[in-house]
Amino acid sequence: MPAHVDLTQPIEDGMQTYPGDPAVSVTDHATHAADGYHVESLSCGSHTGTHIDAPRHTEPDGDPLSAFSLDRFVFDAVRVDCRDCDAREAITSDRLPTDDALADADMVVCWTGWDDHWNTDRYLDHPYVGPETAARCADHGLAVGIDARDGRVATKGWAEATDVIATDLARSYQDAGVAAIIYTDINRDGAMQGPNVDATAALANAVSIPVIASGGVSSLEDLIALRDCGAPLNGAISGRALYDGALDLEQALGALRG
Repeated sequence: MPAHVDLTQPIEDGMQTYPGDPAVSVTDHATHAADGYHVESLSCGSHTGTHIDAPRHTEPDGDPLSAFSLDRFVFDAVRVDCRDCDAREAITSDRLPTDDALADADMVVCWTGWDDHWNTDRYLDHPYVGPETAARCADHGLAVGIDARDGRVATKGWAEATDVIATDLARSYQDAGVAAIIYTDINRDGAMQGPNVDATAALANAVSIPVIASGGVSSLEDLIALRDCGAPLNGAISGRALYDGALDLEQALGALRG
């Protein structure tokens, strides 16, 4: 295996984008035949192709990628060959390496071969990490996230809601031994309109493992509502409100301590 593997996708006219993002257009602005030189005109969104989301993506005053050293994105990874998986097939725990190998790695990279389906609808139906696999990863200090809309799990980059009830999935993760769950209501994420307290409480009351609230947490009142929701929440995630200054970290911690 080579020391480095290029995982990027070239930017091309009409290429696949995240659902709802601007289409990609690459056209000739000047040609050798007509102008004696060649220049192309490129129109696309900032999240075209392979990219890293910087804080500025969701936070008005967030840092751009230029604020980060390249070392921040260098990890020791272990690769898992999953190229024989079918569409929407669970990646099972028996595919993972030994616990010693996992303990020495910063991350696990699942090699699905799904780049073969780039620019097709099938690309969005990639294999996924199964509950028991998430449990083994959780044993090494990783949490597992559940993204939901109206109480149902959302997939395909949040573009589609499934028939899977979020609380049912949370229970299956608990049964599989997952260490913690980060629950995000995607209708609230980044909207600065407050979290979905009722749905978050319902999920936290459905399981006995730690649950962390995410999505829409933007004020002390939001944190107090989560603290007093009647469910044993173990924390809350807030991004944009902290960057905007709408939420003071020390006051927030004080509110959670009661």
